[in-house]
Amino acid sequence: MRGAVLLLAVVLLAPLLVVDVPPLVDYPNHLARLFLLARGQADPVLAPMFTVQWGIIPNLAIDVVGPPLLRWLPVHVAGRVLLGGLLLLPFVGVLALNRALFGRVQPWALASSLVVPAGAFLLGFLNFVAGLGGGLLLAAFWIAGRRRWPLVTVLVASAGSATLFFGHLMGVVFALGLIAAWEVRCRRGAWRGMLAAGVVAVPPVLLYFAAPLGAIDGGAEYLPLADKIRQILAPFVTYDAALDGVAAALVGAVVLVCAATRRLEAPPGIRVALAGFAGLYLAAPYAWKGTQSLDTRFVTMFVLTLFAGVRPRGVPRWIGRAVAAGFALLVVARAIALSLAWHAHGGDLAQLRAAIAGVRPGEKVFVASVAPGEAPAYWAGAPGSRRLANGIRTDTHLPALLLIERRAFWPLLFDEPSQQPVLLTPSFQILADRNGGLVDHLTIDPGQLCGYDRLLLLGAGGDPGFTTPNLWREISTDAAALYRIRPETLSCGPGG
Repeated sequence: MRGAVLLLAVVLLAPLLVVDVPPLVDYPNHLARLFLLARGQADPVLAPMFTVQWGIIPNLAIDVVGPPLLRWLPVHVAGRVLLGGLLLLPFVGVLALNRALFGRVQPWALASSLVVPAGAFLLGFLNFVAGLGGGLLLAAFWIAGRRRWPLVTVLVASAGSATLFFGHLMGVVFALGLIAAWEVRCRRGAWRGMLAAGVVAVPPVLLYFAAPLGAIDGGAEYLPLADKIRQILAPFVTYDAALDGVAAALVGAVVLVCAATRRLEAPPGIRVALAGFAGLYLAAPYAWKGTQSLDTRFVTMFVLTLFAGVRPRGVPRWIGRAVAAGFALLVVARAIALSLAWHAHGGDLAQLRAAIAGVRPGEKVFVASVAPGEAPAYWAGAPGSRRLANGIRTDTHLPALLLIERRAFWPLLFDEPSQQPVLLTPSFQILADRNGGLVDHLTIDPGQLCGYDRLLLLGAGGDPGFTTPNLWREISTDAAALYRIRPETLSCGPGG
């Protein structure tokens, strides 16, 4: 079993050797923030752009771990070391919880390697991924130690829940959901277990009310029913829809067949947890208070709990071996497909770097895009690495390399005070508000360009002849083009 775990770890980590900036959607933006935290305050060009403001923020896992790595290692090496740790953390958490439940790691738990390098990880939800791993480990610790060392377990778990809160709030929800479900399953003395679980919940609850979360704007947004159903497959999503479908179908088939033939063992507490996460998925909105894919996170919790908390038993040996071989082939096939997509992304990365090579430190770069709706034929033939299988673009945060590699101002930095410890200074916040997000290139208002030196256009191959009287094209590649802004053509007010 140890050999299989080690081999799977190698397979999971291997794609990180393919390209120095993997196409995880939000990752470049997070890396830019870590770069500022590690090196920006001592940089005379970058320091005027931002301030650091620590506080009670439930989203700090990589902000604590990442900057020390960036001080000791080259930025893109440190980034991939961080990604490797985050990739393995939920996998190790699944194995730990599985061992706590069944006494030893079951082969079924290894199949979680199908979903660990997919879904939330490829979206770049790095703190959430850290929270998932931490939640699984805390639940495993609770189950393993609750009966043997009750007081020590409660004290350590209480400290762990507070730590998880600062890592990511959903990690606390995951851990407490598993712990509470485990205690509910005891009919005799269940009140004692729930009381102990309540003690563990006290630190994060107090921290929640002390944090500035109540002031966040943004109402609840629910998906249409058809989209809600499609989101069930979100934990399996990579760049290849066919392989994603096969992976989801194989997992579903094994679970359903074993359950129908009474060959699926699940402790009562795990059944409660699975029902709870399924109910939360159905009830939760897609977006709320600025958080996207909120309901989808409960699907991910459900799937990881399914791998950690159940085990097929009584399956004929030859069937078990055939299924195991199928899973092994699928894990390798998905790793190869991931590596190929990341290799193709290396071409886009080289083109983007060629486009921004002339940007000077301290320059201010507006960012726009030739969106899929503006050039559908172009995007239909674009490299598969530019979009996940569910259609989400992977290049939207790549301009963060302007800050990391060119030390230029890039206006789309994650800087929400309730979620990140980095804020833009007032003058640069004004510029960021003018950009206002990734702008479709045909809707650029000349007034938005005031105060900027250049414009970076993503997906430039979709409109290779694009230019306006306000712009002079300097270099154009398929992935990106760089334009110099002509200030004499703009009507900017004082300070513009």
